[in-house]
Amino acid sequence: MSADAMHRVIDELADLGTKRIRFTGGGEPFVHPQMIEFIEHVKERGLIAAVTTNFSALTSDKVARMAAAGVDEVTASVWAGTPDMYARSHPKKSQKTFEKIESLLKELCAQKKPHAKVIVANVLFSMNYMETREMLDFALRCGADGVYYTVVDSVAKSTDGLLLTPPHLSTIRDHLAQVRRRVDEVNMTRAAPFALDNFDGLLRRLEAVGAPTGDYDRLAVDSIPCYVGWIFCRITPDGDVAACCRGVEKPLGNLHKASFTEIWNGPTYREFRRMALGEKKTHPYFAPFNCHRACDNLMHNEAQHERIMALDAQEKEHLVQYVVNGAPR
Repeated sequence: MSADAMHRVIDELADLGTKRIRFTGGGEPFVHPQMIEFIEHVKERGLIAAVTTNFSALTSDKVARMAAAGVDEVTASVWAGTPDMYARSHPKKSQKTFEKIESLLKELCAQKKPHAKVIVANVLFSMNYMETREMLDFALRCGADGVYYTVVDSVAKSTDGLLLTPPHLSTIRDHLAQVRRRVDEVNMTRAAPFALDNFDGLLRRLEAVGAPTGDYDRLAVDSIPCYVGWIFCRITPDGDVAACCRGVEKPLGNLHKASFTEIWNGPTYREFRRMALGEKKTHPYFAPFNCHRACDNLMHNEAQHERIMALDAQEKEHLVQYVVNGAPR
């Protein structure tokens, strides 16, 4: 995406009342030469600026500038707890790359604003499943604010060899129990608690009947409505606007053909909201999404569902009337 297009969409999102923008997915964000400027623009508009990065394209200067801009959340996608595992699980990377990432993470944790959070993220798969404890050690050593584990979302046939088998799952469960105990011990002496981000969601996925085949979320996804069409969207580098993280195969519009506001309020988006709210994800409409494997927005939906269930009857009635049905005020 060109710099001009990115700045325009940041302004449009801010004008619409967006609260948070995250740069992530589809590649490493900092490959874009203006990524720091985009983060600065988000902060200038008063929004929460978040970024997910593997740190491979970062330098000490960029880390310092990102921290000075007031970035609110940085998720470091590492997937290893030791230099050896990092080199073995990352093609064309070396142990020195891991050491560079550790150095830059320490710099960021030392320089970031007091409110900012740094989370070390790890996707667990058949090569690195035994390193959850070392991943925790790495995050603590860097001065991070928490660690996030998730399970591999394989591509059928191409990467199914990365799926976790029953023996892998058994080992991970045992090690994660040790991880939780260690974090509990660490938090006894910390002013701000070290976070195990979405840890219960991870444990649920590990216990799912479909875990060995990568179908982690079948029951959870259909247990509540999907609100993602009102609270989230994904914009890809080529301008496609997708309703959720998994929606890139069924875009709802493109910024080269219409403004974000037109897409967000348009009939295609309204159809997605109606279908997602009321239909099970086995409906043919959702075939391109493959929701039941690993819904990347499940935690957002669960949090939103909890908020909605806390409303009183009149508040729910108004929500349906003015937001779901779009009645004029």
